[in-house]
Amino acid sequence: MLLLAAGIAAAAAAGSQDSQQAYYDPQELAQLIERQHEPYVLIDVRRPDEYASGHIPTAVNIPVDSLTEHPPEALKDTKVIVYCLAGSRSARAGRILLDMGFTRVTDFESFRRWEGELILP
Repeated sequence: MLLLAAGIAAAAAAGSQDSQQAYYDPQELAQLIERQHEPYVLIDVRRPDEYASGHIPTAVNIPVDSLTEHPPEALKDTKVIVYCLAGSRSARAGRILLDMGFTRVTDFESFRRWEGELILP
């Protein structure tokens, strides 16, 4: 009985992890930004001062701590990509967005993985 409960819990955890994907290819993100062939929202979840010091083109700044009060203005099935400095805040933001009903959440993790130019002040 205990093994069955552990198996069910593991399957549930695996299912929830499948909902949020990591966006491992910076070149694919660059193509999405350049071509804009599908609707997407790119969210920098760092603090405003971090965002102002340099961010990925087309990114909007919604700090993770204010995400529930100021969610992205997008349909729930729009591709939403989140990133931060190291990856922990973006993982948290991804979970928040999934809990809010967004269905296509991708975690780019660290903006340091970005290979293109940043928007600088």
